[in-house]
Amino acid sequence: MRWSERRAAKRSQLLVADNPEIALYLAKYNKPTQTIAYGSHVVEAPENAVQILEQAGLPTHNFHVHIGRVQPDNHVWEILAAAEESGETLVAIGDYSTRYGKKLRKIFNAKNLYFPGTIYDKTVLNALRTQAVFYLHGHSVGGTNPALLEAMGSGTMILAHDNPFNASVLGGLGALWSNEESLTELLAQRPTEAVRAEQAEISKARVKEYFNWSRIAEQYLEAMANLPLKKPRQNWQGFLK
Repeated sequence: MRWSERRAAKRSQLLVADNPEIALYLAKYNKPTQTIAYGSHVVEAPENAVQILEQAGLPTHNFHVHIGRVQPDNHVWEILAAAEESGETLVAIGDYSTRYGKKLRKIFNAKNLYFPGTIYDKTVLNALRTQAVFYLHGHSVGGTNPALLEAMGSGTMILAHDNPFNASVLGGLGALWSNEESLTELLAQRPTEAVRAEQAEISKARVKEYFNWSRIAEQYLEAMANLPLKKPRQNWQGFLK
């Protein structure tokens, strides 16, 4: 993987990073680098969100939600441990049928933890995000995470793992946690409706301004248009052989 990364970087005319922290990492290659974010959309709460959750057999109020791949670098262990310790209701969306997932299910089996498996129905996911007290985000490796942007676009208040990638995306929104203990303390807090409404407004505005797909497409088109053209290989058939 390291060899592939070095080779790709050295042979490229332009390196594109989806996060400012990735751009800092790529600086070691001394190549032209541009930061173009990943995109998302703003989502409003479904009018029948409670009914949608009831039909899916999920909690309808006073719950938190985590959506993500069930793997160690997403800090799922810490999220489940904090929820179990705090007694707060958590809906954990993900594939827990894997070896690691089964291990977590065996360890964390408290009644306040819900494991509905993977859910791809956006209507249900949007209902979960917009009705949740907190969206818990544990991703810690690399760039701008789509799940984090989707939560921001839903106006959900976010508790994210404390790392430079998440911090740069949130821009001061929500709160950051570094371990099970700090997350447990945050889960016990309940922001006022005024604070939640203000955060939701700022969050959606941030997605519209910085993570807008139309704006991102324009940035890619502009970046490609500014690349110097290279002469094509004359003997390309021989090259392929």
